Amino acid sequence: MTSHSFYIAGVGQLNVYLNSSNTGNLVRLFNQSGNHGDRWMLGQADISYRSTYYIVFEGVRGNSITGDIALDDITVNSGSCAGQVTGTTPSAPITTACK
Repeated sequence: MTSHSFYIAGVGQLNVYLNSSNTGNLVRLFNQSGNHGDRWMLGQADISYRSTYYIVFEGVRGNSITGDIALDDITVNSGSCAGQVTGTTPSAPITTACK
């Protein structure tokens, strides 16, 4: 679970990948792009991988140097994304990429 903010026209995209320590393959868990205003959003992705893995955060620059992407409050919890919305403001939109 992560809170993220995309602000200013010209922002690129945020990709979140699972990197298997066994194969080195990247599997995209989450993707968000474009301007979403001056607010924090909650992003979630289910991970059902049983071996050692790494989480990779990739910020891709958009067509302007003024676009910003920020990450905050990154956590990894056991279980499904469903029912784990905590620590956010009630008005924060939720973006979920559960697989």
